[in-house]
Amino acid sequence: MDFQNLDEYYSYLENNTNFKYLDLNTYKYITALRDKTDDENLKKICSYELFFADFSIEKGIHIPKFQSGANAYPTLELFDDNFDYIKTRANSVKNQKYKAKYNHLLWLSPQKHIDFAKQAIESYLLLLQNTSFSVDDNLQCYSFAYYYKNLFVLCQTVNYKKDEVIQYFVSFLESDKLNDFTKYSLMDFIVSNGKKIDSSITQTFYDYSNNVIANLEPRVLESYLNLLVTLSQKLNISTSEFHEKLGDYHISQLKTEKNQGYIAHHYYTNALEEYKKANNKEKIEQTAVLLEQAKKTIDLKKVSFELEDENFNKALNQWWDFTKEKTTHLIKNGNDKDIYMLSFTRLFLKVLFTITLQK
Repeated sequence: MDFQNLDEYYSYLENNTNFKYLDLNTYKYITALRDKTDDENLKKICSYELFFADFSIEKGIHIPKFQSGANAYPTLELFDDNFDYIKTRANSVKNQKYKAKYNHLLWLSPQKHIDFAKQAIESYLLLLQNTSFSVDDNLQCYSFAYYYKNLFVLCQTVNYKKDEVIQYFVSFLESDKLNDFTKYSLMDFIVSNGKKIDSSITQTFYDYSNNVIANLEPRVLESYLNLLVTLSQKLNISTSEFHEKLGDYHISQLKTEKNQGYIAHHYYTNALEEYKKANNKEKIEQTAVLLEQAKKTIDLKKVSFELEDENFNKALNQWWDFTKEKTTHLIKNGNDKDIYMLSFTRLFLKVLFTITLQK
């Protein structure tokens, strides 16, 4: 799309109904407008919009697009007009997706004022309330969680509409508007980041999670069981049942694995830890035997490196970080096949780390 002036660009933003939080087109279009004009004032405004488009706010904090040592892009220092332009746009824009972001950016800036936070909260709420998408659309569900987490952090920070925002999410639990992983992700985020969350909310999350675990797919079951451990602790309920279920989950994963070496060692080790937490002596003994048998299938002599090898350890850590970033990218883009393949790679690396530490 080729904009001839700012008005065309502003009109595009107002009419942009794309709910996805990541919009590469905005960056592309405003860059093209900036590069083709000779008007210095227009160039400056385009630069502000470019910084705005590149500015990412996740879980209420700024996440730079690029980071190299102490240097990051974009930063708040790039808005060198005392944020006057951003204030104007925050006031004039009607599209709630952008109104929320302009105001949230101002809240994070040196111009911080509670009115900016409150307006961002109102806009995030309207954005979420006026959108609809298929529960099978992983990226849309991820976008919902992205906006909600920003909204939740703001509410908790300025103590504005805290209960309303939590109840809004609770209304989704018994519906089919969000997938299981998104529900887990938001419950976990709320209990981990909420301030003085009412025990009734924790109980609601516990009851819901406990009721659905029997019908969950394996790829999300482990997450729910770990959440139930956390919720049980907050409610002063015994966690033994869910530690035992986590142990059973790890054992069950071996039924689909042909490799009884590193992978078996990984799952048996995890299962054993969970059974110990559950204080299930029978399963502890059974799993300990299976773990010893699995160890015999691993030829540690083939692991030809030393812990003191700094270059190897550095490379291993860099590869771990890369796969973590890549997995996050794939989750956002909803490519299940690639997610599973990369998850397997991360599992192998995790086992390698474990063996390294045991040497």
